Amino acid sequence: HGSRCEGNICPYGPPQYEKQHYTDEFHWPYCIPCHCNVRNTESCHPWGGHCECRSGWGGVNCDTVCAEGFWGKGCMNLCDCTGSHCDREDGHCICPPGYTGNKCNDTCPEGRYGSGCAEQCTCENGAACSPVDGTCTCLPGWTGYRC
Repeated sequence: HGSRCEGNICPYGPPQYEKQHYTDEFHWPYCIPCHCNVRNTESCHPWGGHCECRSGWGGVNCDTVCAEGFWGKGCMNLCDCTGSHCDREDGHCICPPGYTGNKCNDTCPEGRYGSGCAEQCTCENGAACSPVDGTCTCLPGWTGYRC
């Protein structure tokens, strides 16, 4: 038994059935092809043919990428990220530049900026550094790119 038309599921299935097939009450005892998108499908149910999608995919045939704000198998999970979006496969938050944390609700620590807070600020003379793009806001009396 299983997802490949074996055993008692489709007993008269000819050997050319190499891809996933299924049967149902209308087609028994013959195998018919599953209509799942093979690349995005974890399995095709051997009795009825419904598609079990891989993470990040949904739709009847697993041919639709999860819509923004959803993730997981069949796109059934709702993202829980602040002001950002999540990975369609595992749901982790993908933070915009200047933000960090599990839910992207923290700004970069002092002296850091950019995507993943990976960049080092270069502001001088007590200037504030933007956590988003590293631009310097000079204190009174100072000017220039780095102040």
